Amino acid sequence: MLKNLNPDITDNMKYILGLFAVILLAIICTIFLIVPLNRDRNAQANKLNEENKRLAVLQTFAGQNQNYDALVKIQNMKVEAAHKKIPDTVSVEELLHEYNKIAEATGVQLLGIAPAKATKEGTALALPINVSLQGDYFRLITFLQQVENGDRFCRGKEC
Repeated sequence: MLKNLNPDITDNMKYILGLFAVILLAIICTIFLIVPLNRDRNAQANKLNEENKRLAVLQTFAGQNQNYDALVKIQNMKVEAAHKKIPDTVSVEELLHEYNKIAEATGVQLLGIAPAKATKEGTALALPINVSLQGDYFRLITFLQQVENGDRFCRGKEC
């Protein structure tokens, strides 16, 4: 067939042209088949490694928490404690009742409590309150410490 195109082509030239055609075909196969397949294989290997890591974490968790019902109870208690510290809704009445109890326990007299407008700070709801108190210095300090250590006051990582 090549003889019909150009009768001056020698057998060596035919072999060289065939070799170039094979090399060109190998390059095309490499670029369009092998490289994308290797890229996909590496992506799948990375996904598999990530999933194996997640599986290892879950297996470790399952091994450490074989009594799942007890874990659920502990987690529910932690959620309830968190809701008690930072309730979903602001109830001024509950807060007033709590401060009255602390005032009675410490011997401080509450003269007035004036809540301001609630504001949102990050994901929490803040309720500024102006409190007027009467009592001696040490009882006021005790009152403030109990308010600070109470269930509704938290700061930083404690929350």
